[in-house]
Amino acid sequence: MHPAQRRQQRLATLNELLLPLLRGARRYYAAWRIVNPLLAGVTRLDQTRDYTITILTLQLPASNPLVVALYTSTQESRPVSPSQLLRRIRRLRSHVARLRGRVFNSADIMYILYAPKGYTTGSKRLARREAVNLAVKVKDALKTLARYIGKRLSRLAQKLRGKKVWGELPLLLYALQELASSLGTSLHLISREHAIRLAEQGGKL
Repeated sequence: MHPAQRRQQRLATLNELLLPLLRGARRYYAAWRIVNPLLAGVTRLDQTRDYTITILTLQLPASNPLVVALYTSTQESRPVSPSQLLRRIRRLRSHVARLRGRVFNSADIMYILYAPKGYTTGSKRLARREAVNLAVKVKDALKTLARYIGKRLSRLAQKLRGKKVWGELPLLLYALQELASSLGTSLHLISREHAIRLAEQGGKL
């Protein structure tokens, strides 16, 4: 495959992966901006020119940013070996490290490495040790993201249920809900209007 074709293929894959997250971010940003009119934006995208590495930083209310670090491969010949995977993990982490202190100080980081030809058994073991996520299909990556955000949402909802909340905390619940919804996890816990009202006036969930 020609390099330009590989670049276009990576871009198409990234669009499938990122557009749902960006849609969810757009929805919670609109609510957050009502409470904080000085808020300039909640998303930042850093990419290599060939789209191999993409780092999406999502600012969240009352929380560390969520950083989604993606390595997108178009390797067609064989599954990714452990040595190849280790190089990719190191490269991905190096790019994330460059943003630390400049884009964020601390963050919740999800590493996802996508390769359509899959991974060897040794690579899968290495991924578990290195605490990174592997994906062979776009839907695998979306499921991984949905599972992570859905768990955060459920834990936060249980923690806040029946308690008085105010400030940006109800907006965090709304933000996680909208991100989860954009990824196909339907959990309606709080409306936009309710989140804004609680943020401004306080009250029980």
